[in-house]
Amino acid sequence: MEYQMDELIKTFPDQLRQALAIAESAKLKPANAPRQVLVAGMGGSGIGADLVAALTRPAAPMITIKDYHLPAWAGPETLVIVSSYSGETEETLSVLEQALRQKCRIIGIASDGTVARLAAERNFDHVIVPGGRPPRSTLGFSVVQQLNILHHYGLIRSYAEEVRHVADFLEERQQTIRANAVKLSKELLNSTPVLYGASDWEAVLRRWCQQIQENGKMLCWMNVFPELNHNELVGWRDLREDLSVLFFTSPLDHPRTARRIAITRSVVSNCCERVFVIEAEGSDRWEQTFFWVHSGDWLSVELASLRQVDPVEIAVIDRLKVELAKLP
Repeated sequence: MEYQMDELIKTFPDQLRQALAIAESAKLKPANAPRQVLVAGMGGSGIGADLVAALTRPAAPMITIKDYHLPAWAGPETLVIVSSYSGETEETLSVLEQALRQKCRIIGIASDGTVARLAAERNFDHVIVPGGRPPRSTLGFSVVQQLNILHHYGLIRSYAEEVRHVADFLEERQQTIRANAVKLSKELLNSTPVLYGASDWEAVLRRWCQQIQENGKMLCWMNVFPELNHNELVGWRDLREDLSVLFFTSPLDHPRTARRIAITRSVVSNCCERVFVIEAEGSDRWEQTFFWVHSGDWLSVELASLRQVDPVEIAVIDRLKVELAKLP
């Protein structure tokens, strides 16, 4: 089945509700809380873990692995969540093989593929999500299943009510969010977006980058406060007509970070004409996080429309996979 990216984004609130139903029916083995949580996931699967960690701040350290290697210290008290939408992501499968050798606790999240097969063969928990979609359009499935796993292990409090509320919150604002995305896309056209915000929102900024890059077929970069004030700030000396700089601001930002953002914005404005403030909407971290995520998703398809490119097409990634398959 072929999907249109704008339809997939439009139905994101319903995806959250569907993901809740999947989580409620998931059968996970009883277990004690792990000492640490490692999530193996790339792209759309990996960003789900980043968002969950930032949102919930679980009672055990939670780290996302976006590479081939599992830390040597991981073992029986480590929970490894293997998140691969296709079930065939090679970096994630490499981590899974190591997790099996190191006798970690393992839970898989995939629609099918090798992850599902190994779960059946090696008897570890596996949550099946609906397949056939571009992985970056399945963020709701990834986020909610990881929330459910953390709750199952006693690492976070109940989450279902927040997710239902977020779905309603986004649905009510969908028309306004898209209209704002249309307006901003025209401002960003023919420029390279640069995204700046507090470190608490790093996962949100990364999601925006990923969507602009993959859907909009544009380069984009990001950095976070206060770290960027210790290095990147010094790079703002020359006039840059090729850039658009977006400052993400929230009432939840640390007061000194908010001041850093204001000062940095004044510096950047001397070098770049296209400077925008992207204000959070919502009363809490859940609403603000998903408001921004949904706004960035819509922006990416509006940029694709203006640039007359197909947001679903990923020919260059397919070419990369073909070349990698030639390696022994």
